[in-house]
Amino acid sequence: MSSTLRALLLPLAVLVACGNSTPKEPALPSTETCDNGKDDNGDGKTDCSDPQCFTNLKCVPSERCDNNRDDNNDGKVDCADPSCEGLACGLTCTCVDGRKMLAGMGGAGGTAGAGGAAGAGGGTAGAGGGSAGAGGGSAGVGGGS
Repeated sequence: MSSTLRALLLPLAVLVACGNSTPKEPALPSTETCDNGKDDNGDGKTDCSDPQCFTNLKCVPSERCDNNRDDNNDGKVDCADPSCEGLACGLTCTCVDGRKMLAGMGGAGGTAGAGGAAGAGGGTAGAGGGSAGAGGGSAGVGGGS
């Protein structure tokens, strides 16, 4: 046999002796990790876009308290949603006991501060109960004497 023929047959003999299989890639896990930026289960979807993560707490939207929508799909909107309790529901309001409470409204009376003569809630010129205030005074919004 010539050396050229041997050089051609030797790789063929090694290939036949070792088999003609290509190495297999390691199997992908069957579950998606929902916060690592990878497609763990090989379905072409990453993290929160993968159906396996739709109910994962890292992928469920939280409630925005100022948009009149049920963002987290619990049937409750904005301040009616318990997750909004104590949070801002706009520039001038806060969610309190399931309702929107305007900033500076209410109060328990007093003299110059919240509820006082120049304050919000019960004073003469304040918002919420004074004679010139909003919410309860004679010249205010919301009634009074």
